Amino acid sequence: MLKSCSTDITQPNFNPYYYLLAHKSTANFDELRKNLDHLKRTQSDNKGASTTLVKNNIASFMEAVDIMKDIRRFSADDRKKNFYEPVIKLVEDISHIAHSMYDTDLARKDYSDTIRNALNVIQRYKFIFHLPQTIERSVKREEYEKVINDLVRARAAFETVDSTVFRNIQREVEQQIQNLRTLFRQRLTEFPSTIDDQKLFIRYLHSLDPKADPAWDCIIHQKAALIDVLRSCVVDPRQQQQTHEIKLHHDQATNAVDQACDVLTTAFPDLWYLIQLYLKKKLYPLSEKSDEIDKTYTHRAPEFLALTKEIIQTFINVVRLNLLNRSTTKKSDMTSSQDDDLYTNADETYQRVKTLPHCVQNCRLCVLHLVSLDIQLDFKKELQQLMFDLRLECFKVIMDHACLEVSRLNTQETWELECDEHLGSHTKLPNLFHDMIVTKANIIYENVLSVNVTKGERKV
Repeated sequence: MLKSCSTDITQPNFNPYYYLLAHKSTANFDELRKNLDHLKRTQSDNKGASTTLVKNNIASFMEAVDIMKDIRRFSADDRKKNFYEPVIKLVEDISHIAHSMYDTDLARKDYSDTIRNALNVIQRYKFIFHLPQTIERSVKREEYEKVINDLVRARAAFETVDSTVFRNIQREVEQQIQNLRTLFRQRLTEFPSTIDDQKLFIRYLHSLDPKADPAWDCIIHQKAALIDVLRSCVVDPRQQQQTHEIKLHHDQATNAVDQACDVLTTAFPDLWYLIQLYLKKKLYPLSEKSDEIDKTYTHRAPEFLALTKEIIQTFINVVRLNLLNRSTTKKSDMTSSQDDDLYTNADETYQRVKTLPHCVQNCRLCVLHLVSLDIQLDFKKELQQLMFDLRLECFKVIMDHACLEVSRLNTQETWELECDEHLGSHTKLPNLFHDMIVTKANIIYENVLSVNVTKGERKV
């Protein structure tokens, strides 16, 4: 019940009991009496103050009453005389004058605002409006990195705006992107090319089309180009009868083998590293790599194995056709004796002994370079077998040449005696024989007997 009461004496719900409980619960009787006397004096003072206020301001109160009466009378008169029509007409006249004065200015302001907004849009999207010219200029300067960055920015900008003008620019940019794809694919199929260039253009193509797989296309093109070059290094193995024809044939075969070794040493390691990067998923950014490409990695490993095998087998066939096919032909020909073959093919032996050691050295360096890569063990064995056969053939050719030289030493005999303390008197023929044997032994050691066991070479 007391909660709805107030302790404020000026409030209508004032309750003296609640007031005493709230403020005077600890006071004694004398203090309560003093407070009551004080309250009575205060109440009498307030009554006198109100009367004094009215007496002192009686004129103001009367004037306020008169003003209120006048306002009431004027309001009644205005309702009778329709006071609002002149005001409405006056406002209409003012509006007409204002329109006649400011409509032209307002129209100009609207036109200026339109132009200003257009200029702001042009300034804001200045990059997009200049994008086609910027791309064309950057492509001519081969600043492809800048082109890719601009295209990435443009894609984000095209997603935020939708306008006919921007759609026209977007179509033009898409055509330039298509031209860039064609250009990058052409650069990617160039042969030979460095691994850095290949990685760069693969990244460019992937940025233009994240769903494509340019690395795989590059590997296939590089493999096809490498095999084409290797196959072009095969010299026609037809038998030559004339000495100058035999020399020409062996010179061509030597040049072809040198070319095959050079192109394989240069191009195959880059292709091999590119394959390894592809299998390790390091050619594409992980955040942008599409699911379709990711699913193909596990299925491409056997294809890479077959690809590598085809390249190495092609190289082996090229070397065998150019350097070992004649020895195979002679072995299969059983109509003549070994001595007859030696003297019958003397011209060819003289030509082969000049070129074969050089070819063996080049092939050896090439094979050692390939074996140093982490290729399959079967491929290493095939390359090592090729080198074993080459060194063995080189040994046979050098020995055949030595036999021919020994058989012709008699033509150099002058029968002039030379005195020696240990050997006594002799002609120069034994010295010639000794010098020739030492020379041939050195050639055999350098090209045949010296092996690198750590690289897997076998002794002959």
